[in-house]
Parts: sequence; C-alpha cells; structure tokens
Amino acid sequence: MCRGIKKMGKIKVAFLLNISENWLGGLNYYRNLLLAIVENEDLAIEPVIFVPKDADIRLFEGYPDISIIETGFLTRRNFLWFIRKILCKLINRDILLEKLLKSNNIDVISHIQADLMQIELPSAAWIPDFQHKYLPELFSRQELEGRDTSFRNLAKAYDTVILSSNNAKGDFIKFFSGFKGKAEVLQFAVTVDTSSNSNGVKYLKEKYKIDSKFFYLPNQYWTHKNHKVVLEALTLLKQTGKKVLVVSSGNTEDYRNREYFISLKQFIEEHNLYGNYYILEKIPYSDVQILSQNCLAFINPSLFEGWSTTVEEAKTMGKRILLSNIPVHLEQNPQGGEFFRPDNSKELADKMWYIWNEKHDNKVLQLDIEQKNKARRRKFAETFKRILENTIERFNNKKG
Repeated sequence: MCRGIKKMGKIKVAFLLNISENWLGGLNYYRNLLLAIVENEDLAIEPVIFVPKDADIRLFEGYPDISIIETGFLTRRNFLWFIRKILCKLINRDILLEKLLKSNNIDVISHIQADLMQIELPSAAWIPDFQHKYLPELFSRQELEGRDTSFRNLAKAYDTVILSSNNAKGDFIKFFSGFKGKAEVLQFAVTVDTSSNSNGVKYLKEKYKIDSKFFYLPNQYWTHKNHKVVLEALTLLKQTGKKVLVVSSGNTEDYRNREYFISLKQFIEEHNLYGNYYILEKIPYSDVQILSQNCLAFINPSLFEGWSTTVEEAKTMGKRILLSNIPVHLEQNPQGGEFFRPDNSKELADKMWYIWNEKHDNKVLQLDIEQKNKARRRKFAETFKRILENTIERFNNKKG
C-alpha cells in the first residue's frame, strides 16, 4: 500500500447517475474514474452505479465491467419515485433509497450533485466548477440563484465536497468559507485506448474525408467553449494565404444559447471556411480516440473549465496542445502546451501557424509515456480512496 493510503477493508462506493448524451464531459469523467479504480484493484475500491430504469445503458460504452443497478427510485415520474419523494417530505429522510443502498452493502456515496437526499451513509458531493460566478451572462437569473442555493446545500448537507482542481477549491473556500474543512481536490487523469489507432489515417480518410494533417477541437458547442476565436484565427490565416485545417466534434446544442451554433455556421459561411474547419458533431467515442491519436495537435480555447479532459488527453498521448491561459489550464500545465489569451485570435493564429510548420518530434513528449500515464491514473485512484476514507471518518465523527 502506498504511503498516505490507510489500510482498511474494501470500500464499496455508490454513484447515483442520471447522465444524458448532452453531457459528454460527465460521461467521460466517470469513465475515466471507474477505469482508474478498476485498474488499481489493490486499493480495494468496489464501485456500483445506480441509474434510473429508463437510462440509456448504451451511454456507458467503454466503461469497465462493474455493477450497474437500475432502480425505479431514481426514475423521475415513476410510481416508486413518487412514493420515495412523499416519504422524504414526511420524515425528512430518503429512507427508501437509503434501504436500497444499504441492502447492497454500500459504504459511501460519491459525487452527489443533487441537494435533496437525507441519507444515513457517508456521502461526498461534487461541484465541478463555479463557472456561473465568472461568466454570469451565460446564465439566467433563475439559474444563477439555483446554482448558488444548490452548491450551498451540497456544502451543508454532505460530509465532503469534491472539487476538480485547486483553483475550484479556492473558489469554494471564497464563496463558502464556513465549509472549507470539507473541501477535497480530485484532479482526474484519463485512460486512452490506443488499440483503435491501427489504420487510423486510412479510416479517417474513408469515413470523414480527412486526408491531411489537422488540429483537433473536441469541445461541445457551448458558448463558454469559445469556438469563435478559432474561426477568427482561421480567417486571419486565410487572409494571408495560410491554409490549415481544424476538425471539431461534439454536441452542437447549448440549452442556454440555442443561437450559438447557428452563429458559428453563419461565420463559417460568411468567411468561406468550409475547407478550413470541419464539423463532425457527435461521433462514436472510438472515433474521438482515433482523431485524438492522429491529430497534429489539440486546441482548447475555452473561457472556463473545471479540469479539462482535452488537456489530460494531450498529456496522455504525448501531443502538443494550444490552450487558453485560464487558471485551470495553467494548473494542468501540459508539457506540450502553447498558451494564448482566449480573446486574442491573432495570438492564436500565430501559434497555430508555428505548430503547423514546425518539424514535429514528439519523442520528448512521449518519453516513458506509458509509465507516466500509469502513475497519473494511480495517483487519481489513490486520491479518490483517500477522499472516501476521509468522508467515512467525517461521517463517523459527526455521529459521535
């Protein structure tokens, strides 16, 4: 057992998931966490996923072989869901869900994001980021108030609050200083399936008509992901006779700004960027991996992140990445990173052209890459176990 990890029996941890395909980042996050747990089986963590009965199990493609329990207690508008809600209000305790968890010998619940459960089990909440505090213009007044209330309730109700970065921990302490003792940082690492790389170039040419080198931008089309600065950079390059290609993929719907994707398509049309910017929209996860492995470099121009999957994938694959100089990206600090100001398309254009033309030798980035990746995943799993143990300890101390 590694230093800093206390010896104790197996910890059986529950995840209560109600994820849709509209939050691909969440799906990827849990996939990476569960893969790290399963890979490091000596840490004796046994994960169990609880999902609504109407959950689309296909969304869990690429997840490890672990227990997934479907329950009516989590299925909105289901008879059991209504009974559970009524009992919660009557006795101020989620007794039915609690009994279900205890009957499955759950020791601790992790990554709770809904502030509605009163359960007599050690519990850890998860707040991915405080985007609404820094980009309030992207939220309605109701959403702003709702997130503040929800985060405050999470901090108050549960034994631990998991944050995805030290930057987010600082925000949590700033906004909820009375609960700073509950804050725990869990910086995730990613697992990449390199087996899908065989014949990748041929596959991309046949399926997506990509027959040249390219930058890869795998961000969902949400306003804060800041695709516009990339299109502006491509326009600047094109105006000076410099042609590069950016390939993008991701969900094209932003429920907070349904005009966002439409405005980007209009910009592409107005500046005739069809040969410079490919939009693949939502694609299979295996294809995302092939694009990642075969790209020249990643781009992440985001205005705000909790902890960027794209940056972690660049680390894992030993790839270059152009990324905005926001605090979380600076904290992630990828070895092959080139930072730019997210509102400066000229700076991005210059860096894109530099990387497009430099003689690439990724040997330095890929030196001992497998050992480094395994160590990152190990640290991820070890940190998670420590958080679970601290959560159980806080619960027991609270109970006296």
